[in-house]
Amino acid sequence: MSLSATLANALSGLQVAQQALSVTANNVANANTPGYSRKVLEQEAVVVGNRGAGARASEISRITDEYLLAEVRRQASVAGRSDIVAQYQERLQAAFGSPGDSRDLAIQIGELQTALDARALNPETAATATAVLAAIDQLAGTLSGLADQGQRLRAEADQEIGRTVTRINDELQAIAEVNGAIQQLERAGQDTAELLDRRDGLVRSLAEKIDVRTYAQGHGGLAITTAGGEVLVDQGARVLAYAPASVVGAATVFGALAIFRADQVDAASGQPLDPGAGIELVSGGVRASLNAELQNDATADADQRITSRVTGGALAGLLEIRDSILPAFDDQIQELAGALSHSLNAAHNGASAVPPPAALSGTRTDLAGFAGATRSGSATFAVIDADGSTLQAFQIDLAAVADESDLATQIDAALGALGSAAVGAGGNLEITLADPTQGLAIAEGDSAITITDAAGRARDYGLSHYFGLNDLMVEDSPRASDLAVRADIAADPGRLATARLDVDDGPPLAATLGGAGDQRGAQALADALAAAQPVIARGGLPAKTVTLATYAGDIIARSAVLAAGAEQSALRERALADELEFRAAAVSGVNLDEEMARLVQLQQAYSTAARLVAVSEELFDELLGAVR
Repeated sequence: MSLSATLANALSGLQVAQQALSVTANNVANANTPGYSRKVLEQEAVVVGNRGAGARASEISRITDEYLLAEVRRQASVAGRSDIVAQYQERLQAAFGSPGDSRDLAIQIGELQTALDARALNPETAATATAVLAAIDQLAGTLSGLADQGQRLRAEADQEIGRTVTRINDELQAIAEVNGAIQQLERAGQDTAELLDRRDGLVRSLAEKIDVRTYAQGHGGLAITTAGGEVLVDQGARVLAYAPASVVGAATVFGALAIFRADQVDAASGQPLDPGAGIELVSGGVRASLNAELQNDATADADQRITSRVTGGALAGLLEIRDSILPAFDDQIQELAGALSHSLNAAHNGASAVPPPAALSGTRTDLAGFAGATRSGSATFAVIDADGSTLQAFQIDLAAVADESDLATQIDAALGALGSAAVGAGGNLEITLADPTQGLAIAEGDSAITITDAAGRARDYGLSHYFGLNDLMVEDSPRASDLAVRADIAADPGRLATARLDVDDGPPLAATLGGAGDQRGAQALADALAAAQPVIARGGLPAKTVTLATYAGDIIARSAVLAAGAEQSALRERALADELEFRAAAVSGVNLDEEMARLVQLQQAYSTAARLVAVSEELFDELLGAVR
């Protein structure tokens, strides 16, 4: 080998060793940098004319396991969903308070039961009436608060969906930009290892928000799709569009979440130019699983049911919370509240305050279903004088009534000069006595009005109960959970019904109202709360006949079980994600001991190449000296 070839070999060794030292030093410097993968300078022998001509650096390679990275991303999506579900389940569970505190539904029902029992024992004591109303008010407030908290959490989840979509769009755009830079450097034959690390970190972060799959493209490019195959990044980034609802309630119709090309979105507003042009990822609607009320309403189920093709990531968890978990919880609260008001109102309408009121104003304002309802039996009305004697009694045969107007006419005619009855401007039945010192008491008798409600359940009402002439609890809105004590009873606890009207069909018809010591009405309220009530299947709880306290306990227990399960699932999935991250780091992470050992090897190689250069220089000097 000639001296010039020897020198060229030594110089090439110096250059390769110098580049390798730089790569190794960079590894050491980034040993604690998240997402950094170890780099290795690949080198190869140079052969010219079948003879060695030194060494050269070919490329800088990243040490990674692509299969393991794909598993890391997949598990990141699973853990991202589990974390969100656990977080919201914990917050929902916190709304119930600690076991035994003032927010415990079962305890509050027990306190109401105690107050009603005390009222039945002492119907003449004002304090017992006040205690009953206070217990009802506390229970109604808790039910309303739980329902409101569920809707607030839905609103927060919906807003977070909007923020998550924004973050996804930012990362898709960043990935597309890095993709372009990688492809440009690849074509120029330049190093792309650092950019590949950057892109892997972005894809890993994206996977925590939405389930993704990756596919290699030419010149180092990377295509990204959802798990369902919808393209998110190819030659450029797609845009996810979603507008959170301004107000969230049980009937809120949420908009769709769709994927658009960049040219289909207005650059200024970020909203699609044509909402129908995108690929729908999540449909618009009210909720994911329709309850009985939504199934039985006039709107097509397909227009109300939300369907989602998002299966992983925080976005999937937020959609599950908003569209499935919280609506199911709300169904349970509405069922409990509806059963509570129905049972207490049925008992209260079957009794009367002492003295009875001079005017009865029904709480039911929609009487359109009365004419077509199944009706039978009769109820007795009695006008009670100030001294407790009965001035007049009459019965209304429901089978002989055509509609609500005919009912009002018959009552009005039977009262004669003592009072009047009419369907008021608000659509409710109103009965008023002419003399305010007199009162009107009603015995439900065997009157029965059967109607099928919005949930498809058939419920039986007495005449007074159906029209709400003597309701104890009223709904402040169409939602069953928005309960309150009737305003006049709240203002005057003495209007709480305690007595019953005794009826002798005769002939002649006779009716007598029990006096101040009559506790049968108060006892009926206590019995109604303690009695088993039929409930339909709601939010994972089956249809059954159960006491209200037991049903409240079932709601709390199910919520606790779901919260505990979500927490365990989140811990398990996060532990697996961390384990996969550890394994990936073991492959691609920087081991300082290995890098220092490599530095020693490179130092020795550099020293050896430098010694060859020095020797070559000495030989050249000797050769030149000999020539001189």
